[in-house]
Amino acid sequence: MPHPLDKATADGHNVDGGLKAIGLTDQRETPSFGANPLDFLSTKLSSVWMLAPVPSAGSSFLMNFFFLDDIHRRLEKELSGGRSHFVESCGLSISTYFSAMKLLWLMENVDAVKDAIKKGYAIFGTIDTWLIWNMTGSVNGGLHVTDVTNASRTMLMNLKTLSCDEDTLKTLCIPAEILPRL
Repeated sequence: MPHPLDKATADGHNVDGGLKAIGLTDQRETPSFGANPLDFLSTKLSSVWMLAPVPSAGSSFLMNFFFLDDIHRRLEKELSGGRSHFVESCGLSISTYFSAMKLLWLMENVDAVKDAIKKGYAIFGTIDTWLIWNMTGSVNGGLHVTDVTNASRTMLMNLKTLSCDEDTLKTLCIPAEILPRL
């Protein structure tokens, strides 16, 4: 990703005073996956990216929700509250729509993701997280952060504490260290 000021200058904007602000927006739920940060091709939503080169998991792709149906049905059967199991903490019913289910699918089905998580090379976030991480240095100290409005759509944030819900992470076996700081 080019430095924002260099890009703005190349586009003919006067940025002598520096960059004062940037606005980010996204639709939060459409997932994509890249084998490493440089391979991230999607322009939408929640993503897992690697902090070091790993064997490709098949380039970036947009997930169709149909292959999350098995996870959805399995969790509805296994969890005491069924489809509503996480509603008390995150306000969302189990659905293939939210990022947690997509991350869970990636962790269960993509060897490159499993390996990268095990080795400490994977991080997860929405596209705002990925953009901020890249604009602040990426593998050279980039900030891995998001805000509560984006985090609230992942099924992983506790609405009362405005932090990642430890019980949800434990139930879904999602390591907290791959998630952005809120």
